[in-house]
Amino acid sequence: MEIEKFLREYKPINSERTRMSYRGFLTHFDEFLDENGLTPEAVHPVDIEAFAKRVKARFNPKTNKRGLSDGAVQSHLAAVSSYYKWRRCREKRLRNPVDSFKYRRMELRNEVPLIASNLVTAMGEQSDCELGNLVVRLFRGSGLRLAELVSLNRRNVKTVKGPKGPRVSVKVKGKGGKTRIVLVGAKAATALRKYLRRRGEDGEPALLLSSRKRRISPRTVQRLLHDAAAKVTPGGHCHPHELRHRFATDAIEGGLPDKQLKKLLGQVSLENTYRYIHLTEDGVERGFEQAMKKISQRLARKPQARAARGPVKRSRAA
Repeated sequence: MEIEKFLREYKPINSERTRMSYRGFLTHFDEFLDENGLTPEAVHPVDIEAFAKRVKARFNPKTNKRGLSDGAVQSHLAAVSSYYKWRRCREKRLRNPVDSFKYRRMELRNEVPLIASNLVTAMGEQSDCELGNLVVRLFRGSGLRLAELVSLNRRNVKTVKGPKGPRVSVKVKGKGGKTRIVLVGAKAATALRKYLRRRGEDGEPALLLSSRKRRISPRTVQRLLHDAAAKVTPGGHCHPHELRHRFATDAIEGGLPDKQLKKLLGQVSLENTYRYIHLTEDGVERGFEQAMKKISQRLARKPQARAARGPVKRSRAA
């Protein structure tokens, strides 16, 4: 298999992390072909099914047991399918055996717990570490992914004067190399402007710097969140993805339409967006009260507007 050539030439792969993952997945597929005396041209859907079972039974270093998740199996199959798509650009008669095989998920998707709103607020108000406070507020006020936050540069931040004060947005390069504009909440924007003023013009392009004056790493961000949660509740822990769920839930409960939330989160389908929304009883009650208030205000305005226009004139039928 021409794995390295595929990784260099296949344009949809924009992320170095995706390239590394695909290299490992295709290496497993190449080992499977060698063990069974197959070539990529001779693979059938039955062989893809056998490969999926082989991947499913692999050793999982996270659990220290045998058995990978269904998501890992589908990632392997996606890499193999991409390899055949790349080959088909040059060899039109070569078919993609993955297209004829549908892998059935055997496990339910693990639900990410919704972190309490008051806990996140307390984490963002810790005074021991300014950078930790800023990281918490940026996740809470923007819904950024971990990789997106650490890759931000100062030039990606844009401040525009709005009717209620300065409005801050960041240009993000998300999954698949797609760029989008993400709005930042007021508290996060204030903390970010304060952080940048304190830094001054130091010549570093990265938006967030570690104590060594280098671009902050994902591991450092995770440690900052863990420390902030532990200070609020002993033994507490917080993952960046939990704050992304918190942002999505707060946005929906605040009245943001789901399609606009999908655009802010940088997702392809609304189905993925709905996985980030956790409807609570308090949130449903607040949303209901806001909706009823808007309806009452609209109904109260209609008679006044009609009276201002005068009596309605009706034309007689000819």
